[in-house]
Amino acid sequence: MGGENHLKQMSCAESAVVELGIAKSFLTEEKQKGLEPELAQLTALRDKIKEGEPSPGVASRLRQDVERQKIRIEKRFSYSKTKDYIK
Repeated sequence: MGGENHLKQMSCAESAVVELGIAKSFLTEEKQKGLEPELAQLTALRDKIKEGEPSPGVASRLRQDVERQKIRIEKRFSYSKTKDYIK
């Protein structure tokens, strides 16, 4: 990852954590509890990205982990599955 690319990835990771936190605040307590482990995992991935510019192998693994997390969140917390749990 180049320097600018790493800065962009750090910015995107931070935005994802912030946006998911905001979305969580709109959910009922029951759904918030379900989202907390996903948010914790995403936060951990963000922290790994922020640690420094990783080697190409580590960067590839982080991208895969982030993509899996994104798919898991989209699957479990799509609008159709959460619309009845919005405050």
